[in-house]
Amino acid sequence: MVAVSAEDYWTPERMRGAQPIFLPILPVPAEEVSDSSRALAAFREGTRGVMLESAPEPPDQPEQEPLAFGAFETTQVGDQFSVFPYSAIGKLFMHFPAGDFVGSAWVIGQNAFFTAGHCLFFPDLGGAASTVIFAGRYRQGQFIKKWTVANKAVPNAWKLGKDFTADMGVCILSEPIRPLLGKLGFRANASPFSQGPYTEVGYPAEALPNFPFDGEQMWQSVGEFASTPTPIANGVGIIMAGGNLSGGCSGGPWCDAQDQFRAVGLNSGRFVGDTNHMNSPYFGDRFVELLDWMQENGGDS
Repeated sequence: MVAVSAEDYWTPERMRGAQPIFLPILPVPAEEVSDSSRALAAFREGTRGVMLESAPEPPDQPEQEPLAFGAFETTQVGDQFSVFPYSAIGKLFMHFPAGDFVGSAWVIGQNAFFTAGHCLFFPDLGGAASTVIFAGRYRQGQFIKKWTVANKAVPNAWKLGKDFTADMGVCILSEPIRPLLGKLGFRANASPFSQGPYTEVGYPAEALPNFPFDGEQMWQSVGEFASTPTPIANGVGIIMAGGNLSGGCSGGPWCDAQDQFRAVGLNSGRFVGDTNHMNSPYFGDRFVELLDWMQENGGDS
């Protein structure tokens, strides 16, 4: 059988036919996070502060009324999808043994992007994703360019244990991505209680009442912090905020619009029956370890 490159594999027909990767259902949270669940072979421990984006300042955010605890407001991004910081968020296409799927991701380095771990490795879909591409400035089947993945990584805690405190992953690309799209800054190892509201962004593709999600438009859900379903200890945990983005939004960033739109989390999953909240792994030690891996393997931040 002749090998097919990721770029050749993802024809317009396959891109249109790919299904939204479903948002995983999180298990009932445990009392505390086990140290044994933190095993991350080949990753170094580390600490990191804030990485600022040197691209132009993001557009002014409209004045918003304070939201109630865990509440949210969901709107279509509209024409700003091609303007920084939204231009740094794109649509992800990946092939699993179970078929072709779409998710969301965001640029984190000169030649790297960040996403949910389940967009790169998901036992429910047969294991590892292959022929992964990132489509930048995507809207209605049009995009400025598609980038192919040369290397990727997820924490062992996700790959081996489906630990949602580690549902994150990073991809290194075969060519630079930032010059065309910009990249998001981030904040790690910070208190989640001082952040908010979170602006959860992505390409939801499963329609909900009054929300015609179809995967062809970028949407954002501005939601207030709700809770920590697992304690944040030893640099790991889960945070929850209001938000109703649906399947296909997986891997899209949570941004702090009040702080230069820095990424502080990502769309990971929700509890059964709850369509009004979204969970994210806490950006702590595991996030930092993935950044270290990225830099050690040719991903320039």
